[in-house]
Amino acid sequence: MTTEEMVNLGVRHLYAGQLDQAQSLCRRILQQQPDQPDALHLLGAIAHKRGDHKTAIELTEKAIAISPRRADFYVNLGLSLLAAGRNREAVAANRRAVELAPDLPQAHNNLGLALAADGKTEEAIECHRRAASIAPDFADASYNLGNAYMELGNLDQAIVEFRAAIALRPDWAIAHNNLGVTHRRLGEHALAVECYGRALAAAPEFAMAWANLGGAHLEQRDYEPAIAACRRALQLDPILPDAHNTLGLALCSLGQYPAAIASLKTALAMRPQSALAHNNLGNAYHWSGAWNQALDLYHRAIALKPDYAMPRWNVGLIHLIHADYEQGWPEYEWRSGILELQLLHPDARKPRWDGAGLHGRRILVYAEQGLGDTLQFVRYLPRIAQRGGKIVLSCQRELVELMRIQSNDIECVESTDPNPPRADVQIALPSLPGIFATRLETVPRDVPYLKADAEKARRWETRLDGGGGNSDGRRKIGLAWAGSRRHPHDPQRSMRLEQFAPLARIGARLISLQIGDAGAQLDSSAMEIENWTEELDDFSDTAALIQNLDLIITVDTAVAHLAGAMGKPVWVLINFVPDWRWLLDRTDSPWYPTMHLFRQEKAGDWTTPINRIIAALNSQ
Repeated sequence: MTTEEMVNLGVRHLYAGQLDQAQSLCRRILQQQPDQPDALHLLGAIAHKRGDHKTAIELTEKAIAISPRRADFYVNLGLSLLAAGRNREAVAANRRAVELAPDLPQAHNNLGLALAADGKTEEAIECHRRAASIAPDFADASYNLGNAYMELGNLDQAIVEFRAAIALRPDWAIAHNNLGVTHRRLGEHALAVECYGRALAAAPEFAMAWANLGGAHLEQRDYEPAIAACRRALQLDPILPDAHNTLGLALCSLGQYPAAIASLKTALAMRPQSALAHNNLGNAYHWSGAWNQALDLYHRAIALKPDYAMPRWNVGLIHLIHADYEQGWPEYEWRSGILELQLLHPDARKPRWDGAGLHGRRILVYAEQGLGDTLQFVRYLPRIAQRGGKIVLSCQRELVELMRIQSNDIECVESTDPNPPRADVQIALPSLPGIFATRLETVPRDVPYLKADAEKARRWETRLDGGGGNSDGRRKIGLAWAGSRRHPHDPQRSMRLEQFAPLARIGARLISLQIGDAGAQLDSSAMEIENWTEELDDFSDTAALIQNLDLIITVDTAVAHLAGAMGKPVWVLINFVPDWRWLLDRTDSPWYPTMHLFRQEKAGDWTTPINRIIAALNSQ
C-alpha cells in the first residue's frame, strides 16, 4: 500500500470514528517518513477529535511548516485553535486558508465560526453566506448562519437558515434542536416541542434536546411532561444545569417543594454566580412559605445583578403579603423591568404619571397583568379623576363592556388596540396603590365600585326565576373552581369540580360561573349544577348573572374580584401560600368588605376549607 493509499484509509477510519486504526496508520507512515505532512496533519486531526487540542495544534503547525500552501491544513489548524479558545489566531489561520483557496467552502465557513467566536457576528454571516454560495448543498453553512442570526436576535431569519440546513440533512439532530430553541425564543412553544421531538427521533440520547423539550413543556404549563423530559436528560447527562433548573421549576409549580428545592439547589451549585439560579431557588422557598430563606436568596441575586428586576419584584411581593405596603409598593414597581410585562406597555414614549395634579390632561391607565388585577385596581380611577385627569382605560377585551357601563367620563379601549389613544401621561393599573401611598388602613374599601348592566341583570333575573317569578326560595350560589392555566401557580390555587361535591348536599341551587377548559368538568360530574356559561360572552354578562345570586363561592380567580367589587357576598378558597393580596392568617380581605376567606391549613389540602364552608352554610 502506497503512502497516499494509507493516508486515504486513515481518513476513512477517522470519519468512521475508528481513531486507533487511523492513528496506527499515521505512525506507520511517520516511522518511514518522519516529515510526511499528510500523516502529521491527519494525526493532528485525530488529536483534535480526542479533545487534545494542544497536540493537534502542534502537529498541524508542523505539517504547515513542511507544506505551507495547503489550505486544508490551515482550515483544521483554525478548528483546533478555536477549540482551544485562541479565537483571534483561529481567525488568522482561516483567513490564510481563504487566501490559498478562495473557492473552498470549508475555509469560508470556518472563518465565519472563528469570527463569531471573536464577537464579530455580522462578519461571520458574510463568510457563511460566501460558503453557501460556493456550495449550495453545504448544510453546515446554513446551520451556522442560523446560529449567527440567532445570536443577533434575527430569529425569523435564523428559522429560515435552520430549515435550509435540515432540508439538506433531514436527520441532523442539533439543527432540529436549534430550530426549536429559536421557536421557543419567539414564544412558539408548540413548534419548539415538535422540533425537539424531531431532534430526539434522530438522536434519542441527545441530553440537551431532552432538557430543552422540558423547558418548552414548562412554558406551556405542561408540568408532568416537563418533569419527565428533564429526568430523562439527567439520566443521560447528570451535570446539565438547565435540566436541574427546569425540573425544579416544574416541581415547584406542582407544589412539590422539597423536591423542587433539591433540584434548584443542584442547579445553583453548578452556577454559583447566577442571579437567575438564586432567584429561582428563592421562589421555591417563597412558595413553600419559607420567607426568610427566600429573602436571603433574592438579596443574593440582587447583589450579583443589581438591575435584575425579578428578585426585586419578588422582595416586594414578600413585603406585600406581610402587609408591609410601605416597603412593598416601591419594590413592586420593579415588575416594569420584566420582559413579559414590558410587552404590555401601550406606548413607552408617553411619560409615566407621578401622581401630580392633571388639570384636564388625558391619562392612559392600562391593564398590565391578569383580569383579577384589573378588577381590583380600577377602584382607583375615581381618585385619578379627583386629580383632574381625563381617563382613558386600556383593558382586556373581556372587561371592556363591563367598564364602559361604569362611567360616561371614562373612555375604554381594548389592550390589543394597535393604536393606543392619544394621552399626555400613562400609568399601569397595578402602580396606582403605590401612587396613592396605600397602606393597610387606607385601602379604598367602598363597595360596590362596579355595577352590572341593569337590563342584562333583569334578563338574568327572569331566566333564573323560570320566566314568571317562580323562584323556589332556595339560595342561588355561583361556583368557580379554577383560574387561568397561564398563571404559574395555577395548580395550587385551582381545584377540580369533584372537590366541590359536598356542596351538592346543602339544598341550594348551584350555578356555574366557570369559564375556560375547566368548565368541561361539568360533563362528567354527577353534581346538579345549572350551567349558563355559554351565554357569558364577557364579564358584563358574568356581572349581570352574579347580581342575581345570593352567594359566590370561588377559588382565587377573577370571579372573586368581580363579586367583591360588586359588593356581593363572596367566599374564596385560598391556597396555603397565597397571592400577596390575600395576606396571611386572615379570614377577611382589606380590599373587599363582603369577602370571607377559607384557607388551606397545609399545602394541597382542600378538604378542611370545604368542610368549613359546609359548616358555615348549614349555620345560616
